Parts: sequence; structure tokens; C-alpha cells
Amino acid sequence: MVTKTFIENILKEYFIEKRGCKTIFLTEFDSKFVDALKYVDLIFRDAKNLIFIKIFHTNFIGSYVELKNSIRKVILSLTKFSKIADKIYLAVYNDNKLFAVTKSDLFYDSGIGLLVIDEDGNVEEKIPSTLYDLLPGHNKQISSKDEINNLEKKVSDIYIMIKDLERNVNIINDELNKVKIKLREMEEKLINLPKRTETNIIISEEKETLQEDLEGFPEFIRNNPWINVLRKRYEKS
Repeated sequence: MVTKTFIENILKEYFIEKRGCKTIFLTEFDSKFVDALKYVDLIFRDAKNLIFIKIFHTNFIGSYVELKNSIRKVILSLTKFSKIADKIYLAVYNDNKLFAVTKSDLFYDSGIGLLVIDEDGNVEEKIPSTLYDLLPGHNKQISSKDEINNLEKKVSDIYIMIKDLERNVNIINDELNKVKIKLREMEEKLINLPKRTETNIIISEEKETLQEDLEGFPEFIRNNPWINVLRKRYEKS
């Protein structure tokens, strides 16, 4: 007679040695999940998925309908873990009576997968678990200590990035303030520029008028600045 322990050992060898998974213990979950998770027989983790396995071990004596109802109850009980696990499997020992049941929609509709163990200890994924495909928007509960540690590290990295961004923003603000000051200085110079130009034009015109008035006089008189001063006094009087 095949025992539940035999099936557990076969599954451990399959998931750990052949698929490179890591065994996850109940102590690694949040305490509020521990009692409920006792219903699950084995928990593994691969690179991307948290995998739950329930062993359906019974020498069932009854009709097809009774067997189907029994498996339906187990599957319904497993679906409540869909918010925690990425993949959930029902594991059974090879039994001809199960073949008809596994062809039903029980597994496909729920997303629960089926693992079949034969007498030689081989494990076949008869039906893949499709929880993630069925529930793309489900809110998974982070309960593994490893995941929590990874999340904390990511938060710390993001905090460091934000601090670096703040420093860069402060540097940019300082540079912008310098540019604003330069622009104000240039604006003031541009505002004053027409006044100086106008003054230069007036002075230039006065010089030209004086040169015309003194035409014919000796050069030392034409270039004497006092001549212009005396001329202005004469005009005022």
C-alpha cells in the first residue's frame, strides 16, 4: 500500500532535485496564515513562483460521482489560497478511477493543477496550474520572509535614488538662479543703452554744428573746447 509519506518524499525529490525548488516552512509565513496553511501538505518556491501542494491520498471506494464530489471539495478548499500562492497542485497516486475525474472541468475552471505519481516514483504534471492566468489582477499577499526582505531592500534603493534626485534638483535650481541674475543684469543694460546712444548723438550733432560755425578759423580755435562754452553763453545772453 502506498503511504502519504511515500508520496511526500517522491514530490520533495522531484521539486527540489529536479526542478531546483526550495522547501518553504510555515514559520516563514505571517502568523495569521499558519493555521489555514496546515491544510496544505507541501510548499515550494522556484525562481518566480510560490507552489502549494495538497496530497489526495485515499483508497476511495465509491461511485464516479462520489469521487468527483470528494475531489471537488478539496479543490474548492485549495482555491482560497489563490491570493497567496502562484501555483497550486493536487497530487495523487496513479489510479485508473481518477482518469475520468481529471478530464472534467474541475481543474481547468479553478486553475488548480494535477500531479500524478506512478508506481516507479515518476511525477507527471498532468494538468498545469493556471492560477495566474485566471486571476491576472488578484492581490497576492506577501507572506514569505524572503520576499519581505527583498521588498525592504527595494524600498531602501528607491529612497537613495530619491535623495540623489533631490540633490540634483537643488544643483539645477542654483544654476537657474544664476542664469536669472545674469538675465536681469543684461536687461538693465539693454534698457539703459538707448539713453546713452541718444546722448552720444546729441553731442555728435553739437560738435558738427560748432565745426560748421568755426569754418575758416585757425585749427587751434576750432579744437578749443572753451569756444563752444563761450558760444553757448553768448546765445543765452
